Amino acid sequence: MIGLANSATSLYAGFVIFTVLGNLAHEQAKSVPDVAEGGWGLAFVVYPTALALFGPGTGQFFAVCFWVMLLCLGVDSTFALIEAGSCTAALTVCA
Repeated sequence: MIGLANSATSLYAGFVIFTVLGNLAHEQAKSVPDVAEGGWGLAFVVYPTALALFGPGTGQFFAVCFWVMLLCLGVDSTFALIEAGSCTAALTVCA
């Protein structure tokens, strides 16, 4: 069931991403490859631009939610990195 929910969420996120990119391309009168910047540009350029189109109140709310999500992902990744390093260090000392 978890795998199904994960796949459904990924599929939904893909539809949302390409819908936003298509709308930005239409608004800027460009093609989608010209608007879509892969990697970091997608998170830090395209999404904030799309959130700014939502309007004053709604755009600010979703912008705060987006940056809090990125902060939580960064903190979670840091915990995983520290845990992996400390486990490796503990195994090296105990061996």
